[in-house]
Amino acid sequence: MAQLRYDGTRWRLYWPDRNTRWHLLQDVPAHTSPAALLEVIDEPNRAFW
Repeated sequence: MAQLRYDGTRWRLYWPDRNTRWHLLQDVPAHTSPAALLEVIDEPNRAFW
């Protein structure tokens, strides 16, 4: 699972811990479009799936 959040100017990617708390994914920069973050989620070395 992943969560995309928009702060009014940029999109950021978050991941849940085992207690369902969401944390910013530090190694992925914020983007002006969510499409770039969706590509990160689909990367095979990520643990979103």
